[in-house]
Amino acid sequence: MCEGTERAGQMSLWAELRPAGTGLIEGYLGRGQGAAVTLQQLVNWTGLDGRTVRKQIEAERRRYIPIVSDNIHGYYLAETRAEADAFIRSMRSRVREITATADALERATEGLES
Repeated sequence: MCEGTERAGQMSLWAELRPAGTGLIEGYLGRGQGAAVTLQQLVNWTGLDGRTVRKQIEAERRRYIPIVSDNIHGYYLAETRAEADAFIRSMRSRVREITATADALERATEGLES
């Protein structure tokens, strides 16, 4: 398991939101982008399949555990507001792209029978 270190004078985001140690995946993650791990590493460490790991990550995020990720580094606990904000921007951008695609498909199929 990864144990991150807290930078002097910097309050961790997750300590403000909920008690430590409340998430399965959280226990495998370090703090900050430098401690990122891949989905495959989490699969290997937990013994769960990838889909289950992703569902667990989502469940922990909804319990205010700040698990963030990016396409280059993998998953980690946000250490700074900037790391959290970058992930939030990425998620909101994905929502816009998915909505645009759904809207286009809706328009393309307007004349089809049910």
